[in-house]
Amino acid sequence: MAKEKINKKRLWVLLSLAGITLAAVLLMFLLPDISSGPKIENGVLDLGGQKSGGTISLDGEWDFYWERFLTYEEFLQENPESDLTVKAPGAWNSYKINGKKTVRLRVRHLCAQGRKRPFGGNAGTAHPRIFDVL
Repeated sequence: MAKEKINKKRLWVLLSLAGITLAAVLLMFLLPDISSGPKIENGVLDLGGQKSGGTISLDGEWDFYWERFLTYEEFLQENPESDLTVKAPGAWNSYKINGKKTVRLRVRHLCAQGRKRPFGGNAGTAHPRIFDVL
């Protein structure tokens, strides 16, 4: 009787592990591959040649403006030089920055294929995010 309980437990564990492994493999093939898409370099995301639709990663090098809340209009009029380029997502504790800041991403060829403009959403922070459609 005790051997039977142990065998049932082993079978249950093996079936559970097999199910988890199968689910993980299926997810790898069903989820979109955003790693092979366009990259953000020096604050620019170039979507030229990218197929319409799908998911695009916003990880990369974003323009960073320290001690400035810049508006879209200010970028159009002045086109200020960024203070530095930061890797996002990433740890920013190595930077000695406090206070206000603006993070900017310029997007090339966004509307060329009927794409919708990006939505920044609510990041729960005070810094404005500027998306320039080039």
